[in-house]
Amino acid sequence: MNSISTFANIRQSIIHDPPAGRGRDIGELLSSALDDALIASTTDLDQSLSLVALGSYGRREMCIHSDIDLMILTQDRSPATTKEAVNAVFYPLWDSGLRVGHSIRTVHEAIVASRDSFETLCSLLTARLVMGDPARFTHLQEEVAQLIRKRPITESLKQEERLRRASHPWPIMSIDLKTGRSGLRTAQAIEWDRQTSGSSADAEGLRTAVDDLLAVRNSLHATNDRAIDALVLDVRSRAARWLGMSTKSMIGTAQRAIRAIEREARRQWPDLDQQKPTGIRSRFRAKPALAPKRTTVIAQAADAAEGRRLLTERELERASIESGHWNAENRGHLYRLIAHPEIGWQIFDQLVEVGWVDRSIGTWTHTVALPQMAPFHEHPTDIHLWRTVAEMQKLLEPHSEERWTTELGATLDHEQLLFLAWVHDIGKGFFEDHSAKGSRIMAALGTRLGIEGQRSARFQKLIEIHLLLANTAMRRDTTDSETIHHVADQVGDLESLQMLYLLTIADAKATGTTMWTEWKATQV
Repeated sequence: MNSISTFANIRQSIIHDPPAGRGRDIGELLSSALDDALIASTTDLDQSLSLVALGSYGRREMCIHSDIDLMILTQDRSPATTKEAVNAVFYPLWDSGLRVGHSIRTVHEAIVASRDSFETLCSLLTARLVMGDPARFTHLQEEVAQLIRKRPITESLKQEERLRRASHPWPIMSIDLKTGRSGLRTAQAIEWDRQTSGSSADAEGLRTAVDDLLAVRNSLHATNDRAIDALVLDVRSRAARWLGMSTKSMIGTAQRAIRAIEREARRQWPDLDQQKPTGIRSRFRAKPALAPKRTTVIAQAADAAEGRRLLTERELERASIESGHWNAENRGHLYRLIAHPEIGWQIFDQLVEVGWVDRSIGTWTHTVALPQMAPFHEHPTDIHLWRTVAEMQKLLEPHSEERWTTELGATLDHEQLLFLAWVHDIGKGFFEDHSAKGSRIMAALGTRLGIEGQRSARFQKLIEIHLLLANTAMRRDTTDSETIHHVADQVGDLESLQMLYLLTIADAKATGTTMWTEWKATQV
């Protein structure tokens, strides 16, 4: 048995008898095994050639079916040297059925390629010498460092992250763990930026998140016997069993890791999601005070949302030690924040992270990164709530895609509609019916925020029956008089029915791409 076959056998053994640590521990084991195999199989290789590990192999973060990225660093590119390198290094890997990203380059050629390809440049940032001439490898590292000093990579890294976010403006549960929003590639970009800029930020949280995502990625590779990175519905249960977890626990682990990486990206690049103000101000903007007064944390958050920016480090320091005190003015600021859901959810998540939401609002943070296990749900719970707000806003816009919604919305209080969208699933995450639980949470939340009387009672009722129209449309004869009377009795009054109708549409649209169809619209 040759040494490359030994590596392939070790990889198979990991699938059937994995180590206790299923993230970086597997990466370390695979990388060391491949190092040993390559060294053993190239004992007769020209000593002027160096084997350089790149990508996940270079970082020692290989997953079970990761590609092997390998560069041969040579003094010259003579045909004889190239043929020897290919025969000794690449053919045995290809013959074993391994996928290999390969190149043969001089130091000069590697630097030229790095100037032409940002991906190549990034791969060299975590290059690792497997065997060969240390002096030539050091020369390569010095040249890469000099190139980065002349052409800093921060803006390019940020632009790539913006493209990932543009593909998924709202974080999803079926994320591609490698290339999706706030996945492993994002974590690598943060590390590359810190490495090249000399940042001294604490990396422990990021390291833990990466380890968790590597473990989940390994579970996908192991149970599908191929490189699969998307955490889609039909692969989850098998992957969870390989990890020794319930499916919900595995999805929760992945979502918490993704959120941790999202937060690290915000800290590394505070202007990542900053947008130019549209010039349109929320109708919930608080009236200016007659005399100068100290602004509150929630007012700062609302102002940040209207300015399409995140909270600054100084604003977060204040939020970390203060609590909200709710009066009509501060409720108005909360409504202003909610009225900008695309940036608002990120600002609110900043406040969650520093503890302000727990101190000031109470029961809300349990929804953060909370998995939703129904197969039709695309987003974790807190993101679903914020996206429902966004979908509600679309329904209220002039010339909405849905018939009657603009006209209907004109007769209703938009402030109430957006707040209802923001809290309608707040009862999820407990071992009981989420609608009934949510109604009780709303009662306590209303007291906390100073939302009382008829308005609080209406929110409680609509949260408790927020699935009524959707369930009735799908499971009952909507032309039957008994069904009609039952719905009317449950809802109580016309305004509540109108609010419930709009919430039903917004909720479905925010749930998943298949949840609001023309047929369902007709039925509802």
